[in-house]
Amino acid sequence: MSKRDKLLKKLRNNPQNVKFETIQKLLLSFGFKERQPKGGSSHYTELVSPIVDKLKKDYVVKIDESFLQPGDSVKDTIMENIHKTDFTLLFLSQKAIDSAWVAKQIYETIKEELRTKTVKLIPCLLEKIEIPEVLRKANITERLYIDFSKDYKKGIDSLKERIKKGKRSIFENVNFISIKIPVDKLDIYFTGDFIVWRRYEEYKHVEAMNSYLLYGFEKKNWYQWKHFCLCDPQDVNERAGEITHYGFKETGSSRDDLGYKNRVWFLLEHAKYPWENNGGNINNTFRSGDSL
Repeated sequence: MSKRDKLLKKLRNNPQNVKFETIQKLLLSFGFKERQPKGGSSHYTELVSPIVDKLKKDYVVKIDESFLQPGDSVKDTIMENIHKTDFTLLFLSQKAIDSAWVAKQIYETIKEELRTKTVKLIPCLLEKIEIPEVLRKANITERLYIDFSKDYKKGIDSLKERIKKGKRSIFENVNFISIKIPVDKLDIYFTGDFIVWRRYEEYKHVEAMNSYLLYGFEKKNWYQWKHFCLCDPQDVNERAGEITHYGFKETGSSRDDLGYKNRVWFLLEHAKYPWENNGGNINNTFRSGDSL
């Protein structure tokens, strides 16, 4: 169980004994930012609020801070709104890209794009930044940014024009797999005969909000499908227990190529290989978006 899960459990079971500092740590781990006192200006108010105010004149705009109510599940509520809205505007600043929680929301939106085959994520650049490695994988297809860093008015006009054009196709021929293990910070790799059961960065899953996502790979009906997650040697039993708890079949552990990590291998308890269905026709077995 991760530290955040332990804090959540403690908050649910015995809230009277939880210190305010503990609640603050929990909120910060979900990507919430500390506000400045009244009279100051927060990062959101200063950079994003004017853009949202302009859009509200023509569109219904939902902000994650406004639709979350006391007692709501943060993950479930944000996921629900990602799925329900036509577009997700990603405001990119140094503060935003430093947040692992923002990265998870990005990949949750990309997962929805892969499922629906339509564009949903519109990146909006608030300041010149270097995109971190965790987000570069999102650029599997070229995606233009709405640039507010140079010309605010031009940025507003470009954003309104893009929204007016409506939905467009994306990821039409891109395969993806979503592995639903709601455990944070696992390094999960997709492997099989076609990559000689070895560790490759290009086959590493990215972390969405309650799952891990892999996309952009080729599927053929003779491939075997298996996964492993990396962990420290002392954590093997804990990781194996988590994997089993969420309905996967743990099939053993081994030393990783790098030598200082261990692999915990797993697959679905009742998973069938692609060739075991529909006469080996891959198009009718594992469709894009099927969860293993």
